[in-house]
Order: sequence, then structure tokens, then C-alpha cells
Amino acid sequence: MMSGSLSEAADDIARGLEIDPAYGELYLYRALLNRLRYRPEDARADARRAVSLGIPMRRAEPLM
Repeated sequence: MMSGSLSEAADDIARGLEIDPAYGELYLYRALLNRLRYRPEDARADARRAVSLGIPMRRAEPLM
């Protein structure tokens, strides 16, 4: 996402989730990516999943 290529970011996150689907940080990143893609429902769902995996609510709340 930092490079500006949302499709590359999506691919990287997807690969990471294949390796470790319980890594909450990746769901938080995907929530941000979904927000940038104007997909608010998906962003909220990913933010909630991130919290369920241990990400502090204060970090995920802006994406909900």
C-alpha cells in the first residue's frame, strides 16, 4: 500500500493469509486496503476479524 499499488498490496496480504490465516495484523491491513478501495462493509468485517484475533480495538476502531 505504501508503494501506491493496491493490487500488489492485495496480493501480498492474500499470500500472507494463506500462510497464516490467524495473523490479525494482516486483517487490519486488508481492512485499510478495503477502505481505500471504497468497500466499507468489507473493511468493517476485516477490522472485526482483526480484533477477534487480538488486535487492540483502538487500532481497528477507525476502520469499523
